[in-house]
Amino acid sequence: MKFTISVLFLFFALHTTAQPSTLAGTYRLSIGKDFAHSIDYNLTLNTDSTFVFHSFSNAVKGIPPEVHIYGKGHWKAVKNIISFSTNTDNDISAKYSLDFNTTKGRYITKSLRDKSDREVNTRLQIYESKTRFLHGTELVKQ
Repeated sequence: MKFTISVLFLFFALHTTAQPSTLAGTYRLSIGKDFAHSIDYNLTLNTDSTFVFHSFSNAVKGIPPEVHIYGKGHWKAVKNIISFSTNTDNDISAKYSLDFNTTKGRYITKSLRDKSDREVNTRLQIYESKTRFLHGTELVKQ
């Protein structure tokens, strides 16, 4: 009986400290703030396994000068790989037009075995995506 209660307590403790809660947060990439053209990517991973993506492009001499692109859907984590999916019936609308199906990213953080003083930014590296401008980007956790 004590063994069963101990195993259940251990399972509960491991379940409450599961990885997806550490993955949730806001990830950003800002390029060219002081130049004529700037790009901001903002990805918010929620604890209920949903996400919202916002891309803002400001080209001073562009037509149109400001472009906002949105996307939303669900995410699933397996080890350090995050898979994104978009339900084409519910998640894609006039505002949320990006399709995140087949988009995958790698969660990168400092290893627990690394005892050095170096700082490693917690980030999300998109390594597979149908969306051309997202492929290869690294979004830093805020």
